[in-house]
Amino acid sequence: MEKDNKTTPTKGVDRKFLEEFATRMNVTPEQIIANDRTRVISEIRHLYCYMRRELYDEVTFVQIAREIERTPETVFHSHRLIKGLLEIGYKKIIPMWELVKDIPESA
Repeated sequence: MEKDNKTTPTKGVDRKFLEEFATRMNVTPEQIIANDRTRVISEIRHLYCYMRRELYDEVTFVQIAREIERTPETVFHSHRLIKGLLEIGYKKIIPMWELVKDIPESA
């Protein structure tokens, strides 16, 4: 039997941040979590991983991975990707960032 590489979703995860983020990005939380690899959803998911880690230092890559049903390596890749794109001022990410950058930590 092959072992699934993904982490087990955490039951009872506080979804307030995910829901607020999804609302601002005009998608549903389920779309962020789904196995959808279209460019738009992938970019939104990458940005979610970055935002979640930056706003909540105590949240680990493993915990974020559980929230969105991905591997910790995928979350780390997403965080590093968005950080780099923001540093160079990538024109496609900046407007997305502007929509979500002020989500309060208590969301």
